[in-house]
Amino acid sequence: MSAHWIDPDVATDPRHAKLTPRLALTHQTGFANWRGNSKDHKLAFASDPGNGFTYSGEGYEYLRRFIEHKTGQPFETLAAEYVFGPLGMTGTTFSARSRFTSRLTLPMNKDGEFRPADLQPEGQPNAADNLFVTVEDYAKLMIGVAQGRGISRALASERIKTQIEMPAPAACKAPATPGCPDASDFGLGWVLYRFGAQTIVSNSGMDWGEFALVHFDAATGDGMVYMVNGGNGVPVVMDAMELFDPASPVLAFGRAQMKP
Repeated sequence: MSAHWIDPDVATDPRHAKLTPRLALTHQTGFANWRGNSKDHKLAFASDPGNGFTYSGEGYEYLRRFIEHKTGQPFETLAAEYVFGPLGMTGTTFSARSRFTSRLTLPMNKDGEFRPADLQPEGQPNAADNLFVTVEDYAKLMIGVAQGRGISRALASERIKTQIEMPAPAACKAPATPGCPDASDFGLGWVLYRFGAQTIVSNSGMDWGEFALVHFDAATGDGMVYMVNGGNGVPVVMDAMELFDPASPVLAFGRAQMKP
């Protein structure tokens, strides 16, 4: 990506030349999650690019800036042209838009207090955080991903190909708790859980006042979208899965991680 974008904070570190979109999409940039968590609030390499999985919102933001510098187009314009528009996602935005603000579901923290949503200022998106979307729109996205719409078959296959092995959660380290997947991998932007011959394509996200979990079977395309406007959303989603999809291996995996 260095031919089009180099973050000033790492301009003197030659490792910036190793950064690629694939490494960013698979959390292998070597950046920590957010530069704001460091003492000097500057972006820096915590490890060499391509040297393992390190979850990094900064990596996705680095990719956003690369895309904008290479194309000369705003990220949101490109998202609308190549993703939201073709899939008919009319209720999705990365930053505050007047037509959406009156439709927002208020998030609730773990103490039961409702607070305003953390909207990005208009025209200032964050590629790794705060996508505002309706359930219907995200279902359209999931269907599009499952069917490989808008991209070549070869690129679609990369989504469910292991790009990097993810560290196992505590409950799944030997001896693993029953319900854990045989492997947890990362594809291009998606988590891949392997349960025997079954591959579940998934993603999740949480903040102080919301939780979302989505997944689908790579072979059948069957899947679910769960969105909760609460900081205690994980057990709520597990209870919902008991009602709507009790045989899902994702439910057994979730329950395994919740055990003391």
